[in-house]
Amino acid sequence: MTEIAVPRTGTGGPSGSDHDKLVEHAIGWVLAIVMAMLTVQIGLF
Repeated sequence: MTEIAVPRTGTGGPSGSDHDKLVEHAIGWVLAIVMAMLTVQIGLF
C-alpha cells in the first residue's frame, strides 16, 4: 500500500493556542489606547 503525502498549507496566522490569542488581543488593546491618547494630544478630539 502506497500512501501519498498531501502537504498541509497554512495561512501563517497565529497558531490557535490560547496564549497567542491573549497576546494578540492585549496588543490590539494597547494599540487602540495609544492611538486614542495620540489623537487627544494632537487635538483631533
